[in-house]
Amino acid sequence: MAKKNEIRHFLKSDTASPLSGYIMTGIQTGQPVYKLAFDFNRLFHWNLQLQPDIEVIRNNQQIYFENYATPENPAGNKIRLINNKIRMALPHPDSLFDTHEIFYLFTKAKFADYILMLPVEDNLNVDEFQRIFNVAYPVKFVNVNIEDCILDLPVFPL
Repeated sequence: MAKKNEIRHFLKSDTASPLSGYIMTGIQTGQPVYKLAFDFNRLFHWNLQLQPDIEVIRNNQQIYFENYATPENPAGNKIRLINNKIRMALPHPDSLFDTHEIFYLFTKAKFADYILMLPVEDNLNVDEFQRIFNVAYPVKFVNVNIEDCILDLPVFPL
């Protein structure tokens, strides 16, 4: 129940979001991220290279997400391929079996195993990826609402 004299303040940024120059595409597949990076490099000639892991804290645990990026383009932007989903074993001292917990880098994109971030000027969309990315394993590209992911940005280097 709300208090009668409760005052709420909403802060709005005067500057554009750091993500405003990017589009995000979710990728659903069982393949490891290095295999996707290899196939993107082969099909699109992007030169994705392994970068230092993105470190975040989730449920009081330090989690590391693999991160591939291209060199900067003339506008200073990079294409990024990021592991969005990590499955970690949780040992139990009184049991022979471990349980597992899944952690996400972009918590509003839990449907995606990986996130592909593209500068807007690259003009590629989900339908084009699905058509061009012709590989021997199942893969599906899905739209990600970039504005939903802004809260995860403090831990994400652009």
